[in-house]
This record gives sequence, C-alpha cells and structure tokens, in this order.
Amino acid sequence: MPPSDLQKSALMSARPLTTIVKEHIDSAERVNAQAIDAVAAALLRTVQAHGLIYAAGTGHSLALVLESFYRAGGLACIRPVYHPALLPLAGARYSTHAENIPGMASLLLERLDLQPTDIAVVFSHSGLNAVPFELATGFRAHGIPVVAFASTIHVARARRHPSLLDVADHIIDTGVPYGDAVYPTADGQMSVPLSTVIAAFLWNVVLSRLVDAARDAAVALPIWTSSNISGGNDRNRHLMASYSPRVPEL
Repeated sequence: MPPSDLQKSALMSARPLTTIVKEHIDSAERVNAQAIDAVAAALLRTVQAHGLIYAAGTGHSLALVLESFYRAGGLACIRPVYHPALLPLAGARYSTHAENIPGMASLLLERLDLQPTDIAVVFSHSGLNAVPFELATGFRAHGIPVVAFASTIHVARARRHPSLLDVADHIIDTGVPYGDAVYPTADGQMSVPLSTVIAAFLWNVVLSRLVDAARDAAVALPIWTSSNISGGNDRNRHLMASYSPRVPEL
C-alpha cells in the first residue's frame, strides 16, 4: 500500500534525530544560563552547610533521580525521594494513577529528616501531577528551597493550575515540546521522548557549574568515585560513613 499524503508529509518533515537533540541542547543551555548559575550557587551553600540535596520525581522522571543518586562522578549528599508505586516498572498503569494521588507526597516527606540547610530538586516534565507539586509545596513549607526541572511549554499548553512552577524557587526549563515526543512516524504520530535526555544534560551542566564554583570557593565536594576503578571503594568508604545516617538508601 503506498503511503498517504499524511505519511509523506510526516516523513519529509523529519529531521535527523541528532540534529533535533543537538539544537535542543544548545537552546536549553543558553535559555537556562542564569538559572543554572543560581542553582549551582544554591547547591554550593547546601554543601558548605553539610546539608542534603533531595532528588524527587515520579514516573519516568525517576530516571533523573537515578541519574542523580549514587552515581560515579556525582554528589554523595543526595537523598532520593520516591515510592515504588511511582515507578512504571512496578506497575505501569498504577504508576500513572499513583503520581496523582493527593496526600502521597506527605507520606514521602514524613520519612525525611528535613533541615533548613537542605535543598530539593524536583524533576517533572509536565509539572502538573499531584505528587511533584505537593512535594515541592511541602518542602517549601519546611523552609527548604525547591529547584524545578520542567517544561514551561508543556505547562502553558496544558493550562492546568497550579503547577510545580508556581511553587519553585528556581526553574530549569527543559523546553521540551508538549507531549514530550519529537520524531514523527509515517502515520503522523510522534515518537522519541526528549525530556530525559535534556533534563539529564541540564542537571549535569548544573553539576559542572557547581564544581567550578566550589573550586573558586576552595570547597571540597563529596563526589562518588566509580567502584569499577582501582581505589574507588576506598575513596567512597568515608562518604558512606558520613552520609548514611541521613541517607538510609545508601
């Protein structure tokens, strides 16, 4: 069967994925330049005060929590905030339901030893689900600043309020299109989600700016070393001892 006009149009309009991703990365870094520096400065204050960085998300945004936690080259002062029900691998349909259950965020916050020196980073492409929004609201109620990684484009198009962006102190705008997917299929649908790629990139840009700021301030950062290189476990041992009391997930 020959392709329809819609299929021809979709195929002709498809640019190489590499081009799409590179252009989006360049744009996202440029648009967020000031916010990235501000977040890096806020994280440095937390590190200097021996506080924790809470990394939170639901659904596929939990991929960003995993990117942040116990990662070679990453910060040891991070505590993940999640519930197994929010993970699609534990039940895909239920995870979509769970991230919109009012009050679940309160249960997650109750488990945390929140201190005024801490900071929270909440990842959510849409910024609209109940759990990320209520987590951010709860952190703010405890005097803890909130960094939101979300798409302002999606939030604006969805036209639902309130959103995560309404309660965040700092916003890292992924700029990912409404619906997340960016690559057209032959039948006019969209494939290839972009939110994880862009958010992970922006988070690591923040980390690199934090490294620069710490170097300028002569502050030693608690950085994990890969356990798969010589001496890695030895280097990590003191970090485990230091952070395990406040990060039981370690």
